[in-house]
Amino acid sequence: DKLIRGPVVQRTCTDVPCAAVFGLYLLGFFYLCFGLHKYSDPADVMAGRDYRGRSCGRDAGVKGLGSIYFPDLATDFAKKNALAQKYGICVAECPKPRSTLYDYPDDPKNLRRREKWFVTSPSTSVVGRCLPYDDPVQHDDGKMCAWPPCEPLPDPPCRSDDVVCQARKMCGSEDDTEDTSRFWYITPPRYLKSGAGPARKEVVARRLMSAGSNGRMDAEFLIKHRQKLEAACEIPVSRRVMLSVQVNDDAFTLLIKRYSGMMFRSGRALMENAHLVLGIGLGASLVWSLLLVMGFSASFGCFIWVAIGMLFVLLVALDYCLFVKAGIATGRSGTRVLGYLGADLHDAGVDFLAPESTRGIDLKRIAIENLRASDDPNWLAVYQASAWLLAILIAALFCLSLRLKRKVKIVVALASEAARTLREMPSLIVFPFVGIFSIGFFGGCLAYMLVCVMTLRVRAIERFGEKYPFFDVSDMEADPEKAQRYLLFLVGFSILWVWFFHMGVFVTTISGAVCEWYFYRNDPDNANTVGRGVNDPGWGFGRPILLALSRNFRFHVGSLALGSFALALIKVPRLVLEYVERQLSKGSGEDNAAIGIILKANKLCLCCFEQCLRFCTNYAYVDVAVTGRSFCPAAQSAMELVVKYPVQLSLDSFATAVVYWVAVLLVPTLNVVISYFMIPRGWGPCSLFIAMLSFLVASIAVTVYDICMTTLFVCAVRDAEYFGGRYAPPSLREAMEMPSVDAAPGKVELQRWPGSGEALREPTHEFET
Repeated sequence: DKLIRGPVVQRTCTDVPCAAVFGLYLLGFFYLCFGLHKYSDPADVMAGRDYRGRSCGRDAGVKGLGSIYFPDLATDFAKKNALAQKYGICVAECPKPRSTLYDYPDDPKNLRRREKWFVTSPSTSVVGRCLPYDDPVQHDDGKMCAWPPCEPLPDPPCRSDDVVCQARKMCGSEDDTEDTSRFWYITPPRYLKSGAGPARKEVVARRLMSAGSNGRMDAEFLIKHRQKLEAACEIPVSRRVMLSVQVNDDAFTLLIKRYSGMMFRSGRALMENAHLVLGIGLGASLVWSLLLVMGFSASFGCFIWVAIGMLFVLLVALDYCLFVKAGIATGRSGTRVLGYLGADLHDAGVDFLAPESTRGIDLKRIAIENLRASDDPNWLAVYQASAWLLAILIAALFCLSLRLKRKVKIVVALASEAARTLREMPSLIVFPFVGIFSIGFFGGCLAYMLVCVMTLRVRAIERFGEKYPFFDVSDMEADPEKAQRYLLFLVGFSILWVWFFHMGVFVTTISGAVCEWYFYRNDPDNANTVGRGVNDPGWGFGRPILLALSRNFRFHVGSLALGSFALALIKVPRLVLEYVERQLSKGSGEDNAAIGIILKANKLCLCCFEQCLRFCTNYAYVDVAVTGRSFCPAAQSAMELVVKYPVQLSLDSFATAVVYWVAVLLVPTLNVVISYFMIPRGWGPCSLFIAMLSFLVASIAVTVYDICMTTLFVCAVRDAEYFGGRYAPPSLREAMEMPSVDAAPGKVELQRWPGSGEALREPTHEFET
């Protein structure tokens, strides 16, 4: 009864000095943020400056004028320095189109270009800048019928009670962008409808009798008999008109307006269809990702054997070609195979080299050029050696594939149990989205600090030197940019450290919940701490995640800080090399080229080292969550695991990589197709946003699935080594060939799980050597 309750983990606080350093670093970081806020001017970045250098809404003379309008962009961008200060005027709000904007009445420095400006285009305030845009408005201009077609001629005459015949005389016009003269109106177009408010009778009369192709159109008639006309129409269409007033601006201003207008229309479309975009991009993506993961767990075995079979077919075909080129095989069998594939090879007397027979991929030509022995005796020896070496390699791979049968079975069992954990603990999928809010909060603080650093005043450095005299800031006072560079490096490193710390919390929290499920899912005393499905009496959504998160922040903050610090530290030299390479690329010469090659080699080495460190760190995080040890022993255990089970870990990584690429390609495609039928207007920008959301959700779901598989494998290995596989699920126990619990209950010695700082005991069982 005690064995079924899992190992007793004696957790203690791990890597306490690292936790203390990380806490002090955060306190110092926020203190520095507060100090920079006092001695910097971040609002200066948000506020624009007019052509006199005054900050809009802040300086004297322009207070209350919080936006800036640029009336002469054509002249500004025609200058050599296109990035120089633009001619701007502070305004209370962005001016309306086709209105007149008066410049400042006083001009003491003679900087004013004009007394008044004509506003050519609509504009909107973006970060205090009035950005012009071109916004054609789309209107529905009546419904029309494409079939049966329009009959504009008066013959044959219509009966007075034949409503459809009379309507088919009300045709469209050849003057439309697309000829609608063969269509007839079901509802009156927009120009026949009177506007809001009282209108003159003669204007309304002119609208009711328009100059269509038949010379007559009656709006009241169409409105009265609309239902009959809609029932008689077999192929209805909609007529839409884009209304826009264009001013003859210069080419550059027109370019700005075109793309800014596109952005505003896209934003309007997103706001109008926000419920569909979020519903499809988040909800549907989550459903598709879970269905894909569940289906993959059931079909991965077939997929891996099909992939291995295709690999052997390609290798055997390549080896056969080498044997033919070496003169060992005749090539007739290959010719027959190509004939079955569509080459239609008969005999060498056919005119294979005729130009008419060389369209596309000519299998005949390929067969003749490659399925024959080489004429060069030197290459003949090379082909013979290569053919025999490849044959030996194929035989070795075949023997290896026979041994892979058990490992593939283990991967299938891990995939199945990982899908089961997601079914019983759906909060595992939701938890990463909660972490996005934390990343957003710290990201906002760091972005604010970047703005503060960029607007740091020299007086702040002097005050710092006065407050802390033991710091020598004389060189910084002489060169304020030096202090900014130091602070930018500090903020950049903080961004990396905080990012990798969040990733560590993400991995360890999910691993902790899965580990708790693995060892305590059958424990009646811990029913409230383990997610075992909705039907479980003690089930609570999010409870396993919250308990795992609390354990991490209570015991393992130091380990997470140490691992994230190592990842952030290895990232710094890569960024430094990127900066150096960018500076060298501005120069020229052979010396820079040689140094560039050396830098690329160093970048490649650092990239490989970073990937290895990240891989081992993730497994170390999982080991910390499973065993409760500190980071360094967990990293050592992770390295031993990699050395001991390289093939199994490679298969696990291959399986999750397959799921990842299938998910990030299939889920966005499905959602974009679904959105095409559900979003009537603005489908283009909405589909792009839906694709990005789908990609994010699918990536997160597969990453959670990968962590579940990794954690289950680590738990199964530790369970097999120290407890004889007593806690493993039946499918995983069978795949890993662990001893049956019922067969020999007395042979498995009960051992306490090694706690923090405690040496591992000698394993009682190993499922693989």
